[in-house]
This record gives sequence, C-alpha cells and structure tokens, in this order.
Amino acid sequence: MKCSCNTSSVILHPSSPLIWLLFWLTCCARLSCPVGRSGLEGEEDEEAFGIEWIALDPARSSSAPSDWVASSPCGPPRVQHRGVDFGCLRSLSRSFPRDPEDVTLRFGLLNARSVASKTFLLNYLFTTRELDFMLLTETWLQAGESAPFSELLPPGCCYLNSPRTTGRGGGLATVFKESYICKHVLTDSFSSFELHTFSLGLDTLIFCALVYRPPKFNKDFIKEFTDFLTGLALNHDKFLIVGDFNIHVCCESKPLAKDFLNLIDSFNLIQSVSGSMRKDTPWT
Repeated sequence: MKCSCNTSSVILHPSSPLIWLLFWLTCCARLSCPVGRSGLEGEEDEEAFGIEWIALDPARSSSAPSDWVASSPCGPPRVQHRGVDFGCLRSLSRSFPRDPEDVTLRFGLLNARSVASKTFLLNYLFTTRELDFMLLTETWLQAGESAPFSELLPPGCCYLNSPRTTGRGGGLATVFKESYICKHVLTDSFSSFELHTFSLGLDTLIFCALVYRPPKFNKDFIKEFTDFLTGLALNHDKFLIVGDFNIHVCCESKPLAKDFLNLIDSFNLIQSVSGSMRKDTPWT
C-alpha cells in the first residue's frame, strides 16, 4: 500500500500497526458525533455527522467566520472561536469608576494647655463630637514623651506629635482616625510661630498645617508667615491651615490685625471660622 504526502512517499506493509490505527480512527470518526468541527463542505457531510453550523455574526457570514455554534444531539451547544471552547470559561463582572463625591471631615481645634492633665477629657471630646481630626496646640509635651497618648487615643485612632524643641510649653499634635492616611511632613522652622505639618491622602493629596503663634508680639511674624504661605502656594495645589494665631481680627484698625487680614486676602485664602474661638474675646 502506498500513501503519498506532498512530494514524499511512504510504503506501508498490510500488517503494519499504523494501518490498523488508521482504520480504527476512520471507524471512530464515522461512529462518533464530533462537536466543534468547522469548515465542513457540502450538506451531505453536515447530515452525516448531525451538525448544524450557525454564524453568530451575520455581518461576517459571507467571509470566513470565526464564531460558530455547534449544535449536536450528543450534548448542549458550544461556542467556538478559532478552536477555543468558550463553554468552559466563566464571565467576570466589570467594575466601573464611580463619580467623585464630596468628602466631609469633622475637624476640632483646641488649645490644650497640657495634654497630660486632660487625656480622658480629650478622649471624651473626640468621641462625643464624632471628630475625624483633633488638632491640639500647647500640648506641653517634651521630646520623646508619648505616654499621655495611650490614655488620650480613642480606639482606632493614631497621632502625630511635634513637641517644642527648646524652652517650656508649646507643642503641637494631631489625633486622627486610622482610616485616614496621614504622614508627617518636615518643613522649615520659624522663630515667630510653631508649625506642625502633615499630608492627608484622600482622592487628592492635601497639605495640612497647624500653626500656633504665642500671644507675645513678634515683629517678624508677618514676614515669616508670608514666606511660609509663598512656599505653600508654590508647592501644593490643595492645602488647609488651622491654628491659634492670638490675633484680634475684629479690631481691623490695629496694625497686626490689619496686616494679617491683608496677607490672607493677598493669597486668596478663605476664612472658615466666622466667630470667636474664645468666649471672652474675639480672637482668631
């Protein structure tokens, strides 16, 4: 028996095992009911194998189709795409980007005048007012002193601390819920006011600054605060400034209040606090 393949030929003996293998495969092909075969020619082949081919894309039915449904009495229909059986694949759910929504945060500012003596009171204030952030001035904590925060922190909260490096008093700190991503940011120091800065990660990064200016007059405050605002506006798109400035903004005729208000207006800053922070005097 001679079987030609392209330009070469192979001579097979009648008793060769390959002859029986080819005979067995031919019988199986006639008796079985193949599913997923494409490219059959003529109606006789389709009726002999019991397969009906239906194009899924009518627009491409005139050309060589790549998507077919094989309908067979041997089993349910299967979708074929270039030899791939999509019947064994699981569809995945899609997620769509949500429209950005406004985020409301509750901030509280307090001149503590010794955090160590008011830990339980500050804890109660943070919890009952349902605050997200509590900003503290005059913590009166020394460098490396962190024991008071173990009593002050409500469950699920963290803190950032910036104690005064020289002298007594002063010190700034932030208590916040741990669900917010906050990182301490190092900046230049100033002689006329204390500064505590950190970044708040929301949809966009927000630079936050906590400022404390001591009541004693300092001629360099306006200049140094101007330098601070200039660097802030150049390096950050969004920022928030919170602080205790000890300035009588109600008395616009006074030089310090007048210069301070003009400085805020020149940087187009918005004053969120409209009332007095103290009952006895309208300071800011």
